[in-house]
Amino acid sequence: MSVARVGVPVPDAVLNALPGRVRIADLTGRIVQRNESAREFDMKNTKGTETTLRQLWELFAPCHPKSQDPLPYLHSPSMRALGGRVVRKELIRLLVGERKTARDVHFYASPLRVERAVTGVLQIEEDVLSEVQLEGEELTGVMRVAHDLNNALNPIMAASFLLERHADSPDLVAKYAQSISIAVERSASIVASMMKSTRNSHRVSVLFPPEVVNGETRSRILVAEDQEDVRVSLCRILHGAGYGFHAVATVVQAKRELAASSTGAYDLLLTDVGFPDGSGREIVEFAASNMPGLPIGVLSGNSVQSGSFSGGAVSFVLDKPVHPLALTNSIAEALGERREV
Repeated sequence: MSVARVGVPVPDAVLNALPGRVRIADLTGRIVQRNESAREFDMKNTKGTETTLRQLWELFAPCHPKSQDPLPYLHSPSMRALGGRVVRKELIRLLVGERKTARDVHFYASPLRVERAVTGVLQIEEDVLSEVQLEGEELTGVMRVAHDLNNALNPIMAASFLLERHADSPDLVAKYAQSISIAVERSASIVASMMKSTRNSHRVSVLFPPEVVNGETRSRILVAEDQEDVRVSLCRILHGAGYGFHAVATVVQAKRELAASSTGAYDLLLTDVGFPDGSGREIVEFAASNMPGLPIGVLSGNSVQSGSFSGGAVSFVLDKPVHPLALTNSIAEALGERREV
């Protein structure tokens, strides 16, 4: 059955830009177009032989979320749309996959017309996340992209600041310029990944650097940051401000270092929030429990996430990208010092 029987085909770019799973079917219910999200969902959760909306409907055994009463296909959003009605945000529960996992979905359906005659249907499905799922999802969609971009911007801001301070040193200028170039390339890769697909689960791959980067002979600040370029830029700022430092890249490494340094080797903990092996909250709680009174600073690439760290054992919370002076002034205040870079 050709798309021409439905009307003018919708460009794939348009379908992929729409949220959720999008399917277009003709008058018989045969699917003639679908976006990437729908194709991937169908490949993962169906037998691969379903070619009509009715087959998908019966496979997922839809029902009312509250009453659990089954919904026959004749009462489905797509059938009502083929009858000329527009269906908006109707909540339906599907049983998905081999384990028949319950999934609540908002359905949208609209008739497609050619010269006023209904020739097909456009159906959109959007998964509904419960409050628990929303709280448990650390970074998704735009928030995740913003987090990664803020991480990429942090080395640029730090290097730009240090360039102004060390403009008379060719070696340092070259080093900081290279840091900016690497960060720009990383930002470009994040944007490219975002443009490549409409799914809301993109994140650049995490680099696993050498376990520990040592600063000068005086170790006063423990830095926990998983992104290598951000970690290096933070250490440069601390070194320029006259602080000693010791930097780690994972939650496990941070806890191990804190446990081994309970004698007071560190005057302050500076930690990121997101790590490949856990959360910065674990590091904060571990430090507060094992080293009470230790000043703690939190850096976050997500302002919504950082708000949950205010108060308690945390001395300050800064959103990335953080300006070097904002960081060093916050550290000085937490340590009861008066100092600037």
